[in-house]
Amino acid sequence: MELIPFEPKDYPLLIDWIPSAEFNYQWGGPAYQYPLTIEQITQHCDDDTIFPYLFKVRGVTAGYIELRKTNSTTCRLCRVLILDSHQGLGLSKNMLSLAILKAKSDHQCTTLTLCVFEHNAVAISLYTSLGFSVTSVQAGAREVCGRHWTGVEMVASIAASARLAQQVMS
Repeated sequence: MELIPFEPKDYPLLIDWIPSAEFNYQWGGPAYQYPLTIEQITQHCDDDTIFPYLFKVRGVTAGYIELRKTNSTTCRLCRVLILDSHQGLGLSKNMLSLAILKAKSDHQCTTLTLCVFEHNAVAISLYTSLGFSVTSVQAGAREVCGRHWTGVEMVASIAASARLAQQVMS
């Protein structure tokens, strides 16, 4: 398992993986408008604080994840996606673990943050298992497809999360 840089040749893959406006918002928040376009992805990935990766398992693409450097010591986990064909195999924890270790080693982060929607209980449980804790809840913060979604902000110490991630990967 590995994270490899997401490159312009991969942009059409991402477009194919996002099937609806609702899924687009759950996955990408306000960063992208549905339908995704090469131009949107190019503009987003050209930001020098964004570090997008493909997650590969035995050479096969299984997911996508981003790190966003928010300051000199903090990275934010963003746009986490395991492809339908690889869901239910426990790979999300591996992909997140690799991203946590990369945030520590490549970006010298000491803190990780993320935002997840409250109705995504599976993801919240996963993040908690990797050392994240809730810092705030933004009730009804976003209206998506006629429904109000509550955002949950989470934070983790990279030291604690990296120890947990290392255990997952060993």
